[in-house]
Amino acid sequence: MFFNMSNSIINKQSQHQNSQPRVAVSACLLGQRVRYDGNQKQHAFVCRQLQKWITLEAICPEVEIGMGVPRPPINLIDVAGRIRAVGVDQTGLDVTQQLNCFGSKAAQQLSEIDGYIFKARSPSCGVKSTPIKRSDGSSKKGAGLFAAQIMRQLPLLPVVEESKLETFAQQLNFLQRVAAHQRWRGLVQQSPSWAELLRFHHLNRLLLMAHGVEGLRNLDAWLARFAKNGRVSKKLLQGYGQQYMAQFTRLATRRRQISVLQHAARLVRPVITIKQYSSLQDLIKKYSQADCSLFKVVSRLQKFQRVVTLPELEGQSYFDQEVGFSYFTH
Repeated sequence: MFFNMSNSIINKQSQHQNSQPRVAVSACLLGQRVRYDGNQKQHAFVCRQLQKWITLEAICPEVEIGMGVPRPPINLIDVAGRIRAVGVDQTGLDVTQQLNCFGSKAAQQLSEIDGYIFKARSPSCGVKSTPIKRSDGSSKKGAGLFAAQIMRQLPLLPVVEESKLETFAQQLNFLQRVAAHQRWRGLVQQSPSWAELLRFHHLNRLLLMAHGVEGLRNLDAWLARFAKNGRVSKKLLQGYGQQYMAQFTRLATRRRQISVLQHAARLVRPVITIKQYSSLQDLIKKYSQADCSLFKVVSRLQKFQRVVTLPELEGQSYFDQEVGFSYFTH
């Protein structure tokens, strides 16, 4: 049974609020036989691992607009700067309007998802890899029509093609981006005051640092430009959100994680014994040499934080990365 936009998304929104992040995914990647030839493109990471931490919702836009399975294949062509989805073999087949309209409708109904995994090279679902033919016979690569609508209307949403989920680093980064978006979406729903936005920024400070000190400094500088009274306007909130989400596209490398751990170690040093501090440094060194997990080092820091509460570390989202730490230790 194929995904039904009008009922399934709405029902699942109420079922999964305040629980796992929700991510939409091209249905063929989940093993559904919805491709034009009746086949599927099951993706091992999506099917076997991702569902442990994330609620997945399957969508096939070509099926949803009524093309059926099997169906005539389509491709994208550039007609005087306008991208159209037309039949490969079937003259007169043009589903441009249907895919655009469905993408616009889906974006509205998917406002509470925290990521999207698209099928690469698909004329409806590609993000950057879909071939687009020009009238002169040459070609370029771009987005499928449905995916383009989703990205246009949900610009902060983490999106990825399954071809960019092959390495451990790529998979972990997508999970981190999804978790970051879930936190951000929760803040936006509150229509926050400046005090609440600054609190959000503070609580995510270490996590932002793990994705690059320069990006954190840029966010600090951006926030410093404004008078912080009353509610944050939608425009300014969107401006912060763009930079916040962009920060998580940078990989939280081991080197960057070590910088965060050393920063936290300096904060706890005045309130722990010399022996405890030396043991902590030994643990950080082991992590730097890949001899222990990040989770183990962070757990030690959390232990110190519970004994002596430090305002700089209290409530930091860096210490509450359930998805990330589970994957680190998987």
